[in-house]
Amino acid sequence: MNLRKIITSRRCVAALLVAWILAGCLLLVVLRKPWEGRVFEPGLSPRQVPLTDFATAGVWLGLAGSSAIALLLLATLRWWGPGGEPARTFAEGRLPARPDSAKWFLPLLAFIVLVALWQRWPAMGHSFWGDESWAFCSYVHGVWRPVEKGGDPQGPIRFRAVDWEQAIFGDQEGNNHWLATISQRLSLRAWQAVTGREIWAFDERIVRLVPLLAGLGSLVVLALFLRDLGHSLEGLVAALFMEFHPWHIRFSAEARGYSLMLLFFIAALWLAFVVWRTGRLRHWVALGLVQFLVMYSWKGALYPLAFVNLVLGAALLRRWWGQRAILQAQGSRWLMANLLGAMLFLPLAAPSQLQVSRSLDTVRQRARQMERVWAVNTASETLLGMPYFEQDPENPHEVSVERLSRQSPWPILFAVVIIGLMTAGLWRLWRRERLLASFCLVILLAGVVTALHFKFGLRIELLPWYLLYCLPAWSILVAAAVSPGLGQHEKVAGFTWRLAHAPRWCLAPLTLGFFAFFETPMSRDLMARPKEDFRGAWELSRGRHEAPGYAGPSTVHTVWLWRHGEAYDSRGDTHVRDLEALRRKIAAVEAVGGELYVIVGHIDLSNWLCADVMTVLRDSGQFEWIDTRWGAEKLHTLRIYRLKRPADPVANADGGEPGQKTVARLLRKNEGE
Repeated sequence: MNLRKIITSRRCVAALLVAWILAGCLLLVVLRKPWEGRVFEPGLSPRQVPLTDFATAGVWLGLAGSSAIALLLLATLRWWGPGGEPARTFAEGRLPARPDSAKWFLPLLAFIVLVALWQRWPAMGHSFWGDESWAFCSYVHGVWRPVEKGGDPQGPIRFRAVDWEQAIFGDQEGNNHWLATISQRLSLRAWQAVTGREIWAFDERIVRLVPLLAGLGSLVVLALFLRDLGHSLEGLVAALFMEFHPWHIRFSAEARGYSLMLLFFIAALWLAFVVWRTGRLRHWVALGLVQFLVMYSWKGALYPLAFVNLVLGAALLRRWWGQRAILQAQGSRWLMANLLGAMLFLPLAAPSQLQVSRSLDTVRQRARQMERVWAVNTASETLLGMPYFEQDPENPHEVSVERLSRQSPWPILFAVVIIGLMTAGLWRLWRRERLLASFCLVILLAGVVTALHFKFGLRIELLPWYLLYCLPAWSILVAAAVSPGLGQHEKVAGFTWRLAHAPRWCLAPLTLGFFAFFETPMSRDLMARPKEDFRGAWELSRGRHEAPGYAGPSTVHTVWLWRHGEAYDSRGDTHVRDLEALRRKIAAVEAVGGELYVIVGHIDLSNWLCADVMTVLRDSGQFEWIDTRWGAEKLHTLRIYRLKRPADPVANADGGEPGQKTVARLLRKNEGE
């Protein structure tokens, strides 16, 4: 019996698909049905529906769709499966040979990565900022809560770790980056086990380790991608451009999934070229798997992936038009790769979609308007990594094009130069590598479509960094414009040749040097200061009196106004929003002879909605200003105030219960006005 004839590749693929379908059908029978829970009850917020209901309903619906996709793939196996179209039918059946640059390419690439690591490492230990803190507590780590449910946060507390169900399926407001969450949990637990730390302990550098590696990896993959296309120098120039871009510096050292998305998205572009050149089944399968990883890293990458796949499908159609057998096989494999990614993604993403559909109205209430200021700042941040308009003239550390242009006209000129270089790069690529030029063009188009969908469809503010996937396209276009164009088989030899091409060789270093010099203020700020210094605010308030992990009763009270660093201060009170609530808080503190700190973030919102509270903090004489922790944006700046001790003797003469003294006097003053 010849086992090799019985166990063929086609039979193995068919067996895997059948196993997937059977497992899916079995789970559809065993799992609780979606209509048996509270998921589809109207009028409920995501918090009112148990996560188990979302998880079981979402997985059930996702498995139903996934099993249907697997059945479709099984039915069409004869068209796209092994043997459906051998690689020998392709004129370009293999990738181009690597250029004769290995001796200098890899050392230079290693140097680029080392410089990138040096740039990013100082930011690894920074305090978590708002998004990081919220996601870290909600999906990765956990929070401190009263020992008794509903108990006083100032009493004994215990740490409640996030379970795996919440990490994998929880997505109450659509902000869970699943792959990053899982990798951060694993790295954090490994660090705790190796060092013997408690379950509540964490180190920002450990949590950010996987994003850092992904960010460095994206530089390597981008350079290798262009090298395999026969353009080694352009690969290095593109990697250098992306390395110096402030967005890449920031998101390589941020505990979110954006750098993972960037890594796999560039890999998907590379594989798209591979399948276009070879058409081999294993490359198509790899493309499908990588697209799944892109989406599982950050689901907002759906927009550029859809556009890239449309261009790839059109390129295949144009290339094999008139050759029905090849077109049918490659078209089927193109469809298979996309269906494979969807088949894996649906069961994991459906619970999120059910939760997000219930939280859209809540998210819309917090969104800012996508108007002219948003549009200009978003374009500026995408191109240059910094906003155009100055937000806070009082902030000595703010970096913006408007502020820099007061000192020198170079920022405006540089923005124009970058746009010109990208246009020249697109023209040059279109003449030489039309498919790559098309990819870059539609990635930028996807950014426009994303913004329009958020504004008119979802009616939610598009945060500028949601367009991070444009960064590889910027880098490739700029590299194409300024690189000397050393071809696959050209060698840098001969004095006459080098002299004749000297201007071409100088353009890339000059452009990169100018870009690095221009971005230095933003890069220096990213390395030196956290985006939002929650840890610093904690150290100047509760951290003065209590060590991390203190679980006993506390007489130190902290009030966080609009911004809250829960990763550092789980006892913080976020419900003091008016004068009466502040009066009660002061009374509680003075009754036990404790300490009270108020940390104010989002100063414009605080001045607007909590004017009476801000009056007490600034003008009553009862609070002292401790420090201002400047943030990257105005809403991220934190101001720390402390209730003075002993109480104001003039206020004591007013009589009344503790805490009512100064507040009552201020109320009388306001009424008189």
